[in-house]
Amino acid sequence: VSTSTFPAEYFDRKIIYYKNYDKFNHPILHFVVRNLRKGHEDNEAIKRFITYNFETYIRENPGKHIVVLFDMSEAGIGNLDYDIVKFIIASMQTYYPGLLEQISEGEVYDQRDIERFNKIDEYTLMFIQHGQFATSFNQDRAFHIFDESMHWRKQHNVYDVSTSAFPAEYFDRKIIYYKNYDKFNHPILHFVVRNLRKGHEDNEALKRFITYNFETYIRENPGKHIVVLFDMSEAGIGNLDYDIVKFIIASMQTYYPGLLAYLLMFKMPFLLSAAWRLIRTWMSSEADRFIKFTDTKTITDYISLDQLSKRMGGTADESE
Repeated sequence: VSTSTFPAEYFDRKIIYYKNYDKFNHPILHFVVRNLRKGHEDNEAIKRFITYNFETYIRENPGKHIVVLFDMSEAGIGNLDYDIVKFIIASMQTYYPGLLEQISEGEVYDQRDIERFNKIDEYTLMFIQHGQFATSFNQDRAFHIFDESMHWRKQHNVYDVSTSAFPAEYFDRKIIYYKNYDKFNHPILHFVVRNLRKGHEDNEALKRFITYNFETYIRENPGKHIVVLFDMSEAGIGNLDYDIVKFIIASMQTYYPGLLAYLLMFKMPFLLSAAWRLIRTWMSSEADRFIKFTDTKTITDYISLDQLSKRMGGTADESE
């Protein structure tokens, strides 16, 4: 790769360039998003320019690290090109491993997860879009969620999760299961709180079962959303296990970013109101946009009667 593989104007446009050092004497590679013109660039030429910047540094400084600074100031949707962002991420993780000090493949990430991230666009976009709100993109948030998710996946060997990781009875007990669709054709994942026995469950096995339900769906449907329906009817303090609820929230917010379309709370008992106030503190600040409190009357705003069980006021047979 050389300067002949891309337009010389890229140096003047200051899209990506080295300048100055951090407090640990790492060179800073600036990526100025506002200087990109999404849809009007030769992406392949820009990728060669990005490669040139990585390549020239690593040849002159083998084994040394850099800091990549995403300058998102004044950037908007018209600047953020997912194809370019994905290429930079792939460069840091795969093409130039060890160049970015924060990311160390193999030791903290499962290589199979990284390969899926690099190869399946829909899966990649779930992380990128989870860091995007309104017209801005929070790069720090997106990278933090990616790092947290990948660490967790390797630590718990999520890529290999299977039905052997939990008791088969969990399928029969109907604690958590997929059934029917909402009005937007999102599959509904039911979490039936009354079927939990707080203090009498193997919580680690139950978490693996919950993970299995999220994981099998996302592998078959990368980039697609689901609705999580917390069925709180007839539930009491003896059913509500904070550890399990906290894990489900972490799964939706961090471990499987972009999977949740919205969360339905069905028939929240008054006695659990205080518990809910505590649970709400575990959620991100924008969570209110995704949480819908419902009863037998209002749940039909989201789910048609023929997709609702009779227990919830619908016409669907629960045994189907």
